[in-house]
Amino acid sequence: MTTKIQTALEQQTTNIAEAIINLFKEIDSFAERNRIDNKDCCHRCLKAHAIKISKKLGIYEHSKSIIKSITNEEPGHIGYYLDGEVLIKL
Repeated sequence: MTTKIQTALEQQTTNIAEAIINLFKEIDSFAERNRIDNKDCCHRCLKAHAIKISKKLGIYEHSKSIIKSITNEEPGHIGYYLDGEVLIKL
C-alpha cells in the first residue's frame, strides 16, 4: 500500500471516529433534554434522532449497531419523533 493511500485511509478512519464521538454526544444531549419527569427519554424518539443525526454526519452505515442497541422497537412514532416540543419527520 502506498503512503498516500495509507494516509488517506487513516484520515478517513479519524473522520469516522470523530463523527461517531459527535453522535454519542448528540445522543447524550438528546436524552438529557428530553427527560420525562426526571426519567429516561422515549427510546423510540432517541433511536429516531440517532438515525437522523448519523445520516446527517454521513456515518449511518458505520453506526447501525450503536443505534440498534438503543431499543429493539421501531424508531420514532409513525415516521416522526419529538425533540422537546418540536415534532420532527424522520
